[in-house]
Amino acid sequence: MDEFIAEIRDLEQRIRNLETAEAPEAVIDEFRDQVRNLRRLYQASEELFAAGREDGSLQKKLHDLGFGEWTFPNVYSFVYERTFDADVERETLVHLIGTTDYATLLRSGRQL
Repeated sequence: MDEFIAEIRDLEQRIRNLETAEAPEAVIDEFRDQVRNLRRLYQASEELFAAGREDGSLQKKLHDLGFGEWTFPNVYSFVYERTFDADVERETLVHLIGTTDYATLLRSGRQL
């Protein structure tokens, strides 16, 4: 299991602990949002990573932008950085992640 999945599982355990402790629903919802966002970031990173395996131009662009070689952690860093550089409300972040074409974004070198 990689570190990204481990982080998601740790947050899910925290949610279960908070539910057991009957923490305020607002606190639990915030953790649920984090899990949704991290799951979607992971999925978007997997999709971009798979696309780049066959596309040397994506690999080169990632390197040229300073993210290093074509490894999953580096691709995840790109997706994460581009996503959280965007100025969006917390409620729309999952939608933004789900609708962004990260391969096109990487090719263009632009921000969201």
